[in-house]
Amino acid sequence: MENFTQISNKLIKHKELDCIEKMILINFLSYGDNIYPSITRICEELSISRPTCVKKIKKLKDNGYLKVTKNKSLNGDYGNNSYEVVKNFNHLVKNINQVVKEFNYGSKNNLPQVVKEINSNNTNKTILNNNIYYSSSEVEKELLENNKEIDEEEIIKNRILNNYSKSLIEKELLKLKNSKLNKLELVKELENNLKVISSNKIKKNKYSEDSKEYKLSILLRDLILERDSNSRCRNANIQSWSKYIDLLHRKDNRSYEDIENIIKWSQQDNFWKSNILSTQKLREKFDTLYQKYNSGQASHKNCNSNKLHDESEKDEYDWYWKNSFKIN
Repeated sequence: MENFTQISNKLIKHKELDCIEKMILINFLSYGDNIYPSITRICEELSISRPTCVKKIKKLKDNGYLKVTKNKSLNGDYGNNSYEVVKNFNHLVKNINQVVKEFNYGSKNNLPQVVKEINSNNTNKTILNNNIYYSSSEVEKELLENNKEIDEEEIIKNRILNNYSKSLIEKELLKLKNSKLNKLELVKELENNLKVISSNKIKKNKYSEDSKEYKLSILLRDLILERDSNSRCRNANIQSWSKYIDLLHRKDNRSYEDIENIIKWSQQDNFWKSNILSTQKLREKFDTLYQKYNSGQASHKNCNSNKLHDESEKDEYDWYWKNSFKIN
């Protein structure tokens, strides 16, 4: 059975330690009691050089994070050192079974269902985010049914298997620090958090049917379907298509008028109409399309200008001959 080690964020986020020092501490903590890895083993497991490892261990020792004891063998020679992580970091490492044993819910019959599942043999199947144990709001509510007041320590202790986002968890812990909440206040807070979480999970339509992004997406889809009624774009997600129109306008600084012109032009061009089959592709190729469109417009204008010029010269030529050789 594979073993897991839980490391508190207090250690991970400790500002006085760099990443190598933190990993060395975590490496020591991952071993059981009275098991001490050698410098060589630490270097292999962390992929660091021996001088770096020795330097970092000395720094941890000098700053009071690590207690190093030199052990002697029976013949008087020095053997492997023993290490003890200090500054209360050693309590931050717990495996799942140890954590479950620490909870005190009273009778097993009164355990919330989710806690019963944790105590089952399937504990190792539980995957926990951010390496912290938290309880769901439903569990806390069930725990509160027989308690009029629960203090901060009890609340934090019982927060396991939670679906809260990290930011909400941090806000809650800040609120709970150095304070006590009665049952009514806590339930109200939990319900508010659940509403926030639920609202975040509900997928709302960002672009209304009246928005320009939506209308331009519909325009492209309809033009494609005019040519090919069996095109896959018939079932396209217009909300997703609208997102790329929005990016074209907002991020790429393209006007809605330009986007509309390019959509219409691309679906008339013999080459591009078979390549621009979504707004995503439209955005990818927009710069090229825009250049082609403008060069085509310029050629068209020059063609018209030359035509007018030729007709003007012809009229002048006809007038000259008619009037020069007019017989009285």
